[in-house]
Amino acid sequence: MRQLALPALAALTLCLMAGGAQAQGYDPYGPKPASNGPSPRDTRAVTPFIGMFDGTPRYELHPTPMGARSDAGASGLLAFNHQDYLPLDFGRGAPELRTEHGSYPVPFHYLVKYWETYPEAKERQGHVPRLGIVSDTIRQDDRNLPPPAVKAVLDRQARTVLDTITAFPFIQRSEAHYLIPTVSYHQQADPSGTRIWGFTLRLSFPTMASGTGRQRPDGRWADVTLLEGTAMSVCTNCYERLERPSGRYRGMQFTGLDRILVETIDRPLWVSRYRGGQGEQINNPELFDAGRPTGEIQLFIVTFPFAVGQGALAPDRGQARAIAAAWLPDWKAIVDRLNGPAAPRAD
Repeated sequence: MRQLALPALAALTLCLMAGGAQAQGYDPYGPKPASNGPSPRDTRAVTPFIGMFDGTPRYELHPTPMGARSDAGASGLLAFNHQDYLPLDFGRGAPELRTEHGSYPVPFHYLVKYWETYPEAKERQGHVPRLGIVSDTIRQDDRNLPPPAVKAVLDRQARTVLDTITAFPFIQRSEAHYLIPTVSYHQQADPSGTRIWGFTLRLSFPTMASGTGRQRPDGRWADVTLLEGTAMSVCTNCYERLERPSGRYRGMQFTGLDRILVETIDRPLWVSRYRGGQGEQINNPELFDAGRPTGEIQLFIVTFPFAVGQGALAPDRGQARAIAAAWLPDWKAIVDRLNGPAAPRAD
């Protein structure tokens, strides 16, 4: 199983930030700043807010430093601090992940906050949008198909997940990319041998090659050449993806560097290596409950496209939209509904 050391998160935050904390830019159309005392960050060197245009905040452009890996400052969509070349909602002012290795700010908080605040925002000024197709048809991987009754339950769950993500306006506005969902099925076992069915819904965001395709009457582009892009996924009952916790963000468990773990069962996810309580914490080898209905969600993990050292992202990038779509839903409420008494059962 892949292991992501928590110190890597500390290295990432130190790489992205120059020690600044969050500052509040004056945005008369945005949410009021929280009154939490003075910020240690120098707020005098901040890109000025210009105004709101068609649901989109505009800021003066921030010059991109030589050799920078990001064009976020040049997008004009974010307020930047000239002191540390970072968005205002990045740094020590962002929510912290508290772990055994220390506390670290959530490095993508500014993207989640942006799309939560401005879900109808458009792209950067002067950009001519080229919207791709957001498919509502889930492609199916026909390998390892479950029994029909179990498959019907898993397909309903996958459909609910897809509908939740595509309901966001910033996902429907698929600028320069497509959204292609594919579902596959698995029957995984925990180390005790208890085997249960689950699914993996992969949402691919391939980018559209310029100069290809045709524009449909609805304004979207079809028959384009698709290039590799970003992706996110939702996996249920996938024991092999369970990792050690990295802290909590927006009320959900953050594991590794790129996964959300939704707590769905009463059993502990991690236990001491030895029954007497000694030793390091390990994944619970008796996690799955064979007595629960077939197809019920006992483990729900969202993987989002985040990588160490990539620099600040402009919100209008497909990767930024996917990160926001992973964190904004109330996954716990959705899973509780799918596991509720009114949900169909396979047995």
